[in-house]
Amino acid sequence: MSFKEEFVDAVNESLSSRAEELSLRPNVEIWPEDDEDALWVSSHQNRIRTIICDTPEFRDTPFCGAGFH
Repeated sequence: MSFKEEFVDAVNESLSSRAEELSLRPNVEIWPEDDEDALWVSSHQNRIRTIICDTPEFRDTPFCGAGFH
């Protein structure tokens, strides 16, 4: 038996347990309390890019996405 066949068999054998585990986990990102959208955005943004895009000389560049292109 080749490695590929062994791998596929192992994946197929664990299918039911993976499906069961999937139903136990949330499939969306859940925040523990009601937060403002700004907190979610700030936790997912690139801090270095924010610093660069706050400067006047780079604010209107395509890199920052808010200026004129």
